[in-house]
Amino acid sequence: MLVSRHLVALANAGVAWPIAFKEANDAIGANFAAALLADPRTPDASDGMATTAIALIAQRSGDEWVIEAAWAGDSSLWHLGTDGTWTLLAGCQDDDPDFRSAPAIATLPSTNGLCASAEFRLPDGAIFAMTDGVANPLRWSDQVAETLASWWAYPPDPFTFAGQVGFARKAHTDDRTVVGIWPAEASAATGG
Repeated sequence: MLVSRHLVALANAGVAWPIAFKEANDAIGANFAAALLADPRTPDASDGMATTAIALIAQRSGDEWVIEAAWAGDSSLWHLGTDGTWTLLAGCQDDDPDFRSAPAIATLPSTNGLCASAEFRLPDGAIFAMTDGVANPLRWSDQVAETLASWWAYPPDPFTFAGQVGFARKAHTDDRTVVGIWPAEASAATGG
């Protein structure tokens, strides 16, 4: 929550993503230092702790999405087209050397707090920021991609969405977080 709070506050203040990620990274370090000062017996969790982050500002311009995104670690950004096609926009893509991935961008905390960033203009559809617990099965399985595309063509109610994010996949269990953003007309079509 520390990283997300910092990124949201700084983005709302108009701070550029590289600076926002650096400041969030520094806040993690400051919190560890404060914990160690408060109780020297506190184990230094920073040696084994890592967090990924993906942040974006998305707005509509006519029938298009205009997105400014930044990320560190293996979280990713996806577009679900109205035709049910998934497109990986940003994040971890280990099998394509030309993809906009950032393998040198470490998880936070890091020594430099670097992030990768990109801007996108996309046609209609929905946008999803997700951790690798959902993104990897989406990348690796046509069945998962088809099922999620049918479930998320329109925004489900929040409780259904939470259950869908936790889908069972025996071959891959990892952290599962997804934030979905649908255009207003998609929400209106479902009565939401």
